[in-house]
Amino acid sequence: MPIQWMKTKDKLPDMSGIYLAMLSDERVKVMGFTTNLSNLEPNNFIEEKDNRAGWYMEDPEYGLFEVRNVVYWTFLPEPPEDDEDAG
Repeated sequence: MPIQWMKTKDKLPDMSGIYLAMLSDERVKVMGFTTNLSNLEPNNFIEEKDNRAGWYMEDPEYGLFEVRNVVYWTFLPEPPEDDEDAG
């Protein structure tokens, strides 16, 4: 089944969670989306406390940081079913 990418300027996810995101430089990353960035802990990377939605990633050294150049997103695919014949 082909991936259905959605433009972030047209629609954002309805729920906080983990998604596939395509950045403006066409790299694809697994990253978090939240409907309220100020609720994330720790939220040191948030400059404004305006309860806005946004994309974020976690760096092992620096913690959470906001990602502002997401242009497309889609849901993560379902994991493969356990196939006993696969080896």
